[in-house]
Amino acid sequence: MDLSTFEKFLENNNSRYISFVFVNAHEKVKELHGITDCIGFYAKNFFNTNETEFYYFYKDAIINVKFTIDKNEHTFPINVNHHKTKALSKGISLNRYTSNTTELTIRLEDETNFVLNNTNDSNDDWYQAYGDNIISLYKILN
Repeated sequence: MDLSTFEKFLENNNSRYISFVFVNAHEKVKELHGITDCIGFYAKNFFNTNETEFYYFYKDAIINVKFTIDKNEHTFPINVNHHKTKALSKGISLNRYTSNTTELTIRLEDETNFVLNNTNDSNDDWYQAYGDNIISLYKILN
């Protein structure tokens, strides 16, 4: 299952879980940064109860979008962080035979670290597709 772009992500889950908040955030990223040069996408915690984050990968930047839902205020603020830097290092851990876990650690020149883990970032229905997406991201990141 291809989850490499927001649009493919929408196609593969039939849009039934996509709320206006997430679509609006994607439109804001397109408006602020464009997506034609985007080489990868990752939707962290979309299918579990943890705070959802979107990652847009470019050759020389990573856009990280964090969603905070304030249930008391009924507001959904989004925070868009633009890390205009290349990956200083990346590492992948594959344990697909015993725990089905794939984890990618990305360290940026600005000292920011991102950890993407298919079993922690998804659920039982999506961990395999998330693992495949992590492997694809590992291959395309410089």
